[in-house]
Amino acid sequence: MLTDGKPIVYWDACVPLSYINETTDRLPHIEGIMTEVAQKQEFHLATSVISIVEVAWAKMEQDGKILDLDTEARIAKLWQVGSPIELVEYFEEIGEKAKRLMRIGMTKGWRLKPLDAIHLATADHMKVSRFDTYDGALTKYEEITETHFPIVEPNASQPVLALTAPLPVVATPTEAPVEAAVEELASYPVRSIRKIQFPEDESETSE
Repeated sequence: MLTDGKPIVYWDACVPLSYINETTDRLPHIEGIMTEVAQKQEFHLATSVISIVEVAWAKMEQDGKILDLDTEARIAKLWQVGSPIELVEYFEEIGEKAKRLMRIGMTKGWRLKPLDAIHLATADHMKVSRFDTYDGALTKYEEITETHFPIVEPNASQPVLALTAPLPVVATPTEAPVEAAVEELASYPVRSIRKIQFPEDESETSE
């Protein structure tokens, strides 16, 4: 669970999208982080449910104006039970935090898109240890978030050099080893999605 006290690394939607696009210079670190989560389980990897909408297609589908069933299946596996990526629900308090970031940014002459604001607000609400993104324009928002989490590019402690490896699967004490779980994951329904709802923190107030 995301509330078990372990550190949380938050992924902007551009990170799983880069995984689906198999962006060569990014894959080793993306796959390295997912593998570390699946095997060591020392921290959580999370993103907002809005990433489901943002990771809608691969670049090759967009360029060819075609839909590829294999790509659709790869995208679906990002959000299925057993994926190293956990989904966080959107709710009113996060919306208020996102609005606050947009308003403060406006006074500084910055322009924050609503979806980016939701990602930053979700990470702020979760008190993440790190916010991973390939959007360098977001780094300046560190100073106006409530928890001032670092906004950086994904950086794995052990990058995976073999590209397009199978999506790592998070094992639990009652589950088979990771290798067996990968085979099991292929049988899951395409639209099986895990959603995480956070209890409201009474100590926080929306601005």
